[in-house]
Amino acid sequence: TSVNADAFVRNATLFSRLGGAPEVDFFVRAFYGKALVDGRIRKFFDFDDATEMEIQLRKQIAFVSTLLGGPLFDGMAATAARHHLKSLGLTVVHFDAFIQHLTSIARGHNMPPPLVEELLQFSASLKSEMLG
Repeated sequence: TSVNADAFVRNATLFSRLGGAPEVDFFVRAFYGKALVDGRIRKFFDFDDATEMEIQLRKQIAFVSTLLGGPLFDGMAATAARHHLKSLGLTVVHFDAFIQHLTSIARGHNMPPPLVEELLQFSASLKSEMLG
């Protein structure tokens, strides 16, 4: 893994401590791979063709990067995203599936346990925001 150990010393953003853009790209793509075969959440991530899928992946990577303290995302505002997901029927079951897959990816990627915990705590903090 390319976790940036020096970033711990400098109290960098979670985005930096995870390894920046390459690692966020890896996590989002790995997550989509899991989400697309999970009947609980597939409908939130499946698109009609490969071109549309790549467009959505890039938007998700940019959005997640911003959430983690990386570059600002110039796309759908968080409020609009939340309303869109709620209109698709987002529930606690879906969010828990997200956390389950995120945990699996982080641990399978040999991320240091304290960083896994921080990522999971951060993700869990979004639960009330997204489901609110």
